[in-house]
Amino acid sequence: MVYLKKASNPIFHGNGLGTTTAGWVVKGSEYIAVRQLGTTWVAIDTTQDGEKIATAFGRQTLIAKLSMLGFPLTKQEQNP
Repeated sequence: MVYLKKASNPIFHGNGLGTTTAGWVVKGSEYIAVRQLGTTWVAIDTTQDGEKIATAFGRQTLIAKLSMLGFPLTKQEQNP
């Protein structure tokens, strides 16, 4: 199962300037950033110049896709 960890809080930039959404990373694989771009959620590998790993229209669907791809290995799987 993939769990997300909050990397940054949402920011309010003031009247008329908008907001920035919270930043998320995959717990255990912090190099994988999860971002909402418009109406799409995207998992990005930050070590490979922003290469897309998976996309989905919902955060839960993206988490399910990452789980099917095997991100991340749990501590029990890493150290049997």
